[in-house]
Amino acid sequence: MTASFSSPFGDEISTFSHLRLPSIDGRGSRLVYSDVMKKLALLLTVVALAACSEGTPTAPSGTVLTISASPTQISLQGTSTIRVVARRPDGNAVEEGTEIRLATTLGSLPALVAADFRGEGLATLTGDGRPGTATVTATVGTDTTAMIDVQIGESADAKPTLLVNVNPDNIPVLGEATITVTAREADGSSVGAGRTVLLTTTLGSLSPSEPVTDSEGRAFSTLTASEQAGEATITAILGTSDAVTTTLTIRDAASLLSLQALPATVAAAGGTTDLVATVLNAQGEVLQGVAVTFTSDLGTLSPAGAVITNNSGQARTTLTLTETEISGLPAGSRFVTTQARTTTQDRELVETFIIQID
Repeated sequence: MTASFSSPFGDEISTFSHLRLPSIDGRGSRLVYSDVMKKLALLLTVVALAACSEGTPTAPSGTVLTISASPTQISLQGTSTIRVVARRPDGNAVEEGTEIRLATTLGSLPALVAADFRGEGLATLTGDGRPGTATVTATVGTDTTAMIDVQIGESADAKPTLLVNVNPDNIPVLGEATITVTAREADGSSVGAGRTVLLTTTLGSLSPSEPVTDSEGRAFSTLTASEQAGEATITAILGTSDAVTTTLTIRDAASLLSLQALPATVAAAGGTTDLVATVLNAQGEVLQGVAVTFTSDLGTLSPAGAVITNNSGQARTTLTLTETEISGLPAGSRFVTTQARTTTQDRELVETFIIQID
């Protein structure tokens, strides 16, 4: 029987022609043992050396790196292809499989790519929702690097700017005001028509809450106040612009008016009584600073005209009735009608109280 051994490179190491297998009856010549073991040891040595030569290739000193990104500006969750080319000092591509290490200051990126036969490695930079500049660094060996910047989201000098105006800036509860947002590009030109502005408010409601710009870059919305008074903060955002805010005062308004006379009766001989009006808002809280006007179909009021509510929400005036005035009342009409009124928004609150004559 003839047996041959070859190296991993195809070279024949040795051929055995004197190897005979034992015969069926157990008789036969014995293999030359020492010779076979020598050949096997040589074969294993060659295989081991071949395996050691197949490690990861490294870039030689002086390797030149070039790096590019396409595109160089992406959205907050967008992607950019990073291309790195590694060449030896003589201009030829580095060996295929050479490792190129990658790092970025923003977003995510594979930490390692392998150069192909052209010395080129490709990777994908992905935005992670954070805006800013991603600086991508490629490295081979210990001393060769290349860097490139990729803008994630719009840069500060490319953001649109907003101007927010509210008119009027002081309204009563349930009142209305117009919100105007003027949007400009970074160079001062109009953003044009069709851009959506996001509006929010801390008080009241907005309609629409996402107005669209016209050809002059303006967007409009109406704020309607609820029955809650206070300072409304309106915030506007367009695309990647900074949030811009303005404020609107929603002043309290009278919702309930009551009137009483103290005392509630006046003697036929004449006398005085205090008219007390109390003004409350929609939440049942007293209102200070509200003008109340008193009237009476008989007698004299002091003070006359409008009276301003105090910190208890009360306005007071004194009604004086003389005996002569009372005696002039029609027979069977032993009472005097008084009224208090105040204006709130576009309506008037009126309350009546009847004073009896004893």
